[in-house]
Amino acid sequence: MKFQISKKTMLSSAAAAGLVLSLGACSSDDTADTNAAFCDSAANLSTQVDSLASMITGGSATVEQIQDQRQQVKDAAADVKSNAQDLDSAVRSDVDSANEAFDSSVGDIPTDQSLKEAAPAYASAVGTYETSIQSINSTVGC
Repeated sequence: MKFQISKKTMLSSAAAAGLVLSLGACSSDDTADTNAAFCDSAANLSTQVDSLASMITGGSATVEQIQDQRQQVKDAAADVKSNAQDLDSAVRSDVDSANEAFDSSVGDIPTDQSLKEAAPAYASAVGTYETSIQSINSTVGC
């Protein structure tokens, strides 16, 4: 099967770039506690995404395990979104955009594909999302 996710990958990359640009405006002394909570949740999200990436590249995970880990990523992303509520509105928007781009990319992977068939699409979505998370950590000072 042919994967057509290049447009989504571009959208995810644009969302990641937006995160980098907008998060720079939120790391003042006044937001130290907010940034700390945000950084903690971003670190957890990164861990969950890394776990998903390992499952995909390891090749021994079941479809059910991948789906369970996708849910862990989704839950961690919800925590990031919650902890972004006290940050600049542009940051909240960019976090939403990054999450939506990831959800869309992963959601477009056909559920009837084998893990081997779906692995390239998962790898692309995860790689782009990991870039967003790393940008967040670097820019906010996590």
